Amino acid sequence: MQNQKVLILDFGGQYNQLIARRVRENNVYCEVHPYDMSLDAIRDGGSMDESAWLLDTRQRIDSEVLTAELTDAFCKTLTDSQRSIFRECLIEGKSQTAYAAEHGISVPMVNKQIRAIRGKAKIYFS
Repeated sequence: MQNQKVLILDFGGQYNQLIARRVRENNVYCEVHPYDMSLDAIRDGGSMDESAWLLDTRQRIDSEVLTAELTDAFCKTLTDSQRSIFRECLIEGKSQTAYAAEHGISVPMVNKQIRAIRGKAKIYFS
């Protein structure tokens, strides 16, 4: 029997992680991905490569993707606020909502900064 998995598309609702947990409790593998994931990626089984964090503002960077030296070198290209968001949200995995509340800024501003980080990363890592 072929291994199957459940792909949960995140449309920004508050229950996607709860649904994923409930699915996993039944010993079924599942992944949560953004709603704008390409059809090709869905057909490929929902797999996302190491650069997935460049495409998805909610995607946390796997610690094996960037070495400490590479991270430090890239961080030198960021502003102070971008560097903070990069480390706390993308490296450490803090939610954007928690970051925004903690630093007194709006979630859309965090998203804007992450988009800027992604733009710089695309240039830096290409």
